[in-house]
Amino acid sequence: MNIGWRAILCSVLLGTLIGVSSALFFLESAFGNKISADKSSSLQKNNVPKTQSGQKNVPVNPALEVPIFNVETDEDARAILEALLEMPPETVRSIPLILVRTDSEHFESEKDVAHTHSDGWICLLSQYFGIETKPTVWHEATHARLIELGDKFLEKCAEASGGTEAYRQYSNNQRFPHNGFLWRRSTISCHENYAFLAEAIYRETVLNDKTLTAVLKKADARTKELNLENVRMLLEGKIVSMEMFNKIEPLFK
Repeated sequence: MNIGWRAILCSVLLGTLIGVSSALFFLESAFGNKISADKSSSLQKNNVPKTQSGQKNVPVNPALEVPIFNVETDEDARAILEALLEMPPETVRSIPLILVRTDSEHFESEKDVAHTHSDGWICLLSQYFGIETKPTVWHEATHARLIELGDKFLEKCAEASGGTEAYRQYSNNQRFPHNGFLWRRSTISCHENYAFLAEAIYRETVLNDKTLTAVLKKADARTKELNLENVRMLLEGKIVSMEMFNKIEPLFK
């Protein structure tokens, strides 16, 4: 008798748990992703765009799981989320959280509009939101992914781009593209070189911004060859997708 009652009780509890789980799953699918809450009063939870109908039948995209704090408008929240949705899941998972800041003094330079901390946290300056929101997210997300990939991968990246000695101070009179670099700002470090290149690829393929096309037309054969190797490293690191690689590879020929 005891065994029978236990079996009945387990069945009831299991049915209840399944019902609750299904209800929660349905609600989350219907009303969109939850941005993780933070106990600090300085971080305010904000709404994010709703998920598409039918999404409950497929794995949740990791972009929907990135906590985004202090976003002032739904439009800004949507731009950040849409930027993340364009990126491979491996890169998105490397971002612990995104924090939108209004205090420009937080950044090292008055010219900075964003930066990525050594633990992958991304800070964005809200005053510069607008048409540059998505490119800034792509740039900083690349930094976060490179941090996660570690020093050995960065060493491979440096070698692919001409060696660590190529990263040096160039004369103010030096024009770019030059010596394997598409832009002067790419010479700052291997991190920046790859972040600016990834940003340019996303601008080209997502926003139809032809900046990459224009600069490659001015580049010599060696610079094109080295940057194609850089793109292959971005592909290997799952910072860009194979689809994007196939779209932009002809530009480097």
